[in-house]
Amino acid sequence: MKTKSTNLFTFISSSLAVISCFIATSMPISLMAIWTKELNMSSAQLAVTMLSYFSGCIVSLLFLAKLSNAIGRKKAVLCALVCAFISTSFFIDCTDVFYLNAGRFIQGIYCGIITGSAMSWAVDSAPSGKEWLGTAMSVAGASLGLMLGSLIAGIGVNFNLITGDRLFEIFLGFTLFLAIMICLSKESLKTEFSLKKLFTVLIPTFKLPRGKFAFFIMAAIGYIGSWGQTSFFQALSSKIALLMFNDENNVVLLTALIYLTVTLPNAAGGFAVGGLNPVKSLKIIMPLTFVIGSIMFLTIAFPHIVIFFITLTTLSFLIGAGLSLLLKILLTGSAVTERADIISFLYFMAYVGSAIPNLLIGKVFTNASFIQISFGFIGWIFLYTALVFILNLYLSKPKR
Repeated sequence: MKTKSTNLFTFISSSLAVISCFIATSMPISLMAIWTKELNMSSAQLAVTMLSYFSGCIVSLLFLAKLSNAIGRKKAVLCALVCAFISTSFFIDCTDVFYLNAGRFIQGIYCGIITGSAMSWAVDSAPSGKEWLGTAMSVAGASLGLMLGSLIAGIGVNFNLITGDRLFEIFLGFTLFLAIMICLSKESLKTEFSLKKLFTVLIPTFKLPRGKFAFFIMAAIGYIGSWGQTSFFQALSSKIALLMFNDENNVVLLTALIYLTVTLPNAAGGFAVGGLNPVKSLKIIMPLTFVIGSIMFLTIAFPHIVIFFITLTTLSFLIGAGLSLLLKILLTGSAVTERADIISFLYFMAYVGSAIPNLLIGKVFTNASFIQISFGFIGWIFLYTALVFILNLYLSKPKR
């Protein structure tokens, strides 16, 4: 029988595993401005680094999504921390684009395992009476980590308080500390290991609770669309910073500021709607997302700093709220053994879909201007928000 204190410690440990994972993945985004200059990287090469990360996530979510079902949540998270240690090592004294892409790819493997194990673990171990915290952590924890990583790297490196290499060295130490916490946490999915079971979970499968398929389609569209537009900032925040401010001396800080504006309101939105009715709320959030998102991308096409930050803040909050509500709908009524499959496949779809814009920018429309890219994203936002809005209306109708 698990005690409340033990459960709380486990929730904190699993939540830290989620948050720290995304701290790790966001630090290279802020430092990309430095690598862009040192390695003379083009916009296409920057997009490819994002694709390397997405590729690692996709491989991991496809083949390692249910790893925790075979070895337990605890051991799966420890495997993820090994990937964290290896990937972080690639960024220390990085002098070649190859090492940068290799580090981002392994970082994607790390993130994929965390998605299937630590996020499910957080849902399993959420404090009694506040079960919504587990769902919120699965969405907002990622945004919180992205925010902290970009803020730490942006301020620290821009003001010469710390070097990028030292940041990654500190993270290596924190990874070892977190591994100890994970070892002391309580397993929520006890399972007897066997090679047969391991090989079985490594085979990609997709299984949803009865009656959840249509809701999964709606959630997948929302995640693909939302992640697609936010991935634009992961790859090109440094370029946007130069476009908006034309200040090369503080580009690292300005890059972090822009990404902070993406991630902090996103995390706040995920937690803010925890107790709301998801069906009713989505009917308001989806139209607002399209309107505010369109205005935001217009301020990139035709630069206006003040309106850009106002609309980006609002849009990020709406995205975090929408993702949290969609996941809440999807996880309602799910069993412990089903959560890894549900969350992992949802995030798999999100990574695959969100890689599309970066693939187009990095490999097809390599010479596209910011104006062309911005109008393309306005069309992207309209498509996914309209589909989620219509599906939500249809699925919420009383069944005859």
